[in-house]
Amino acid sequence: MAREAKIRGSGLLNTSFPFRPAFVALAFFAFASLAWAVSSSEALAALGQCLQENNPQLQPLGQTFLMDDSPHFVFYYPLSSARRMVAAVDQEDGQLMRDETRLGRLATGLYNELVLRDYVKAKGFSADTLLTAIESSQGILEDQYAKVQVFQTQTTEKYPQLTFQELESRLDILRSKADLLKLQLSNTISEEQFHQSAPSVEGAGIVIQQYNASFTTLFDYLSAYDDYNKAITNAERQLYEKSIPDPDNKNINTNLENLRNIGISSVYAKAKSTDPRKGLSALIAQRDQWVTDSVSSFAFQDLNCRANAVYAEALPGYRSIIQSEALIRSAGMERELKNVKTDWAQIEDAHDKRTAESYEYILDNVPKFKQQVAELKERYARLIAPTPAPKPPAESDPTTWIILIIVLALGAYGFYMYRKKQQEESEGDSDAGHH
Repeated sequence: MAREAKIRGSGLLNTSFPFRPAFVALAFFAFASLAWAVSSSEALAALGQCLQENNPQLQPLGQTFLMDDSPHFVFYYPLSSARRMVAAVDQEDGQLMRDETRLGRLATGLYNELVLRDYVKAKGFSADTLLTAIESSQGILEDQYAKVQVFQTQTTEKYPQLTFQELESRLDILRSKADLLKLQLSNTISEEQFHQSAPSVEGAGIVIQQYNASFTTLFDYLSAYDDYNKAITNAERQLYEKSIPDPDNKNINTNLENLRNIGISSVYAKAKSTDPRKGLSALIAQRDQWVTDSVSSFAFQDLNCRANAVYAEALPGYRSIIQSEALIRSAGMERELKNVKTDWAQIEDAHDKRTAESYEYILDNVPKFKQQVAELKERYARLIAPTPAPKPPAESDPTTWIILIIVLALGAYGFYMYRKKQQEESEGDSDAGHH
């Protein structure tokens, strides 16, 4: 297939010696990433207690689902449920997906996957089931074709007024339609097996397209079978119109009736009573609305849970301010107190509205409010704290005085020696003048 060829062309499947080190490195990093990957129970925990309690019937997909080469754990309501919500957790980092555009893409792939599982296969229209029936039918068709050749030759020799050209032509068309259906079903099975080896958003969409083509080809085949049956009926009518006598009339009619059975009665009856083309088309027509509803439901509930959580965290802080209102006023902090009460009233109003916009407001403003409360408490604590007594002057370090005394003593001694030397020189000059 094209995707297999792309992978092979990349060299990842080449096991010749020059590529082995790179392959080993890729395998190592893949193993390392799996070692750090979160488990399904950890992914469920990432949804949070609030989302889980509000959606007790949310189901896990059962295997990770790839999008942009990243595996995700996916949780959802079945297509048959009146409730709708989809949530996804990245297996690699354990983060809940909140980007609505990306979640919408993943939900589209999930919807296709659920259609394949809960409709196509559940209704008995899987490609492998159909292919088994068609391959068996092809063997019967070849036998019927050989019989028609012999039957036509023998009958027209005795009754040249009879013709079976329409029957032969319709049978030949039916054989061609069977070949086309077999080829289409084989392609579908190939794509489906590739997808099942690593379920992905892209793969689910491709398989849905393949099934759509398969059902179209199936009904082309069944339409050719209807035409084939009409040709048999027209051939039988000739027997009466051309006045073919018994027992040849009965014998020819019996031989013609036996040509009707080509081994697809079960498939024919199921397909005609439950047209999978219409069923698949109807489900695909509902896909966009299901995705929109499921993503919107998650986004709103996630906002609700997070906003209520931060509101609950901030409420005790506000209550402590109200309980200390008189003391705060006595400290001259009326303005700060008024600001806190005004801001909390706006948060309370947003909490009561219970809209997406109000929840966004809470998430944006509660952190600022908590900081505001903390600053008010800190300032109040500073205002009411007792003024600390002045510290006594620190005692001088005796080492400093000792060093100072030594320096002064050395300076005085130096000055003394300098004066003494000058005096001696002056006396010497005086004695020389007397002589």
